[in-house]
Amino acid sequence: MDIEDPKLDLLKTARELGVAVVSYSPLGRGMLTGPYKSPNDFGPGDFRSIAPHFPKENFPENSRFEKIIAIAGRKKCTASQLTLAWLLAERPDIIPILG
Repeated sequence: MDIEDPKLDLLKTARELGVAVVSYSPLGRGMLTGPYKSPNDFGPGDFRSIAPHFPKENFPENSRFEKIIAIAGRKKCTASQLTLAWLLAERPDIIPILG
């Protein structure tokens, strides 16, 4: 579910009501932590091996994370640090769950 989808207006409604939103996967389910280049990188029993974003045919779409990783490299930080810094700076009403 995309909270920014105009059909749902969840983020817009939360903002109108002054309610913060909790982001449960701000690092792309591990994709922004660096080690996953293909579905073969997931260990046995890893939930991502059956999640809709991560099967082999959908994995090329995840290459967009490479752009963030490249920007982080230029800024001398990790992609995780860059993503969380952006989220906290640009979206103060969204609270990331880190884990």
